[in-house]
Amino acid sequence: MEQFAEYGHAIVAIAIWILVVQLLSAVVGAGKANAGMVPGATPPEDYDNKLYRMHRAYENSIANLSVLVAAVVIAMLAGASPFWVNWLATIAVLARIVMVLVHIKAMGKATQGIRTMIFVFHWALILAIAVFAVVAVF
Repeated sequence: MEQFAEYGHAIVAIAIWILVVQLLSAVVGAGKANAGMVPGATPPEDYDNKLYRMHRAYENSIANLSVLVAAVVIAMLAGASPFWVNWLATIAVLARIVMVLVHIKAMGKATQGIRTMIFVFHWALILAIAVFAVVAVF
């Protein structure tokens, strides 16, 4: 696995993000159980409801985890710049952690607020990682 050693920061960032998502899953599951909800149920769509915001943070985290992991893995396999892949992946994970906190704390407007800005920032970071992968191939 020495060929991936240079991507250590990106690998650790992804591992940290997976741990955060797993923790969030457990917290949301416990919150739903305490609320008497059946597994897989969605809390009523109300941003004043902390359980709903936590559920949304979890769903959003899961939706973006696979895309981030895919981008980092293809960049590593393509031999993209370890410097850029490491930095972009690390910043992307930090942005996602901030996004979870923003969701849970109900910071900003329900739509087109700080969550949207963080989402677009994270989206751009993943796009950049993918572009580095494509450039590395050619």
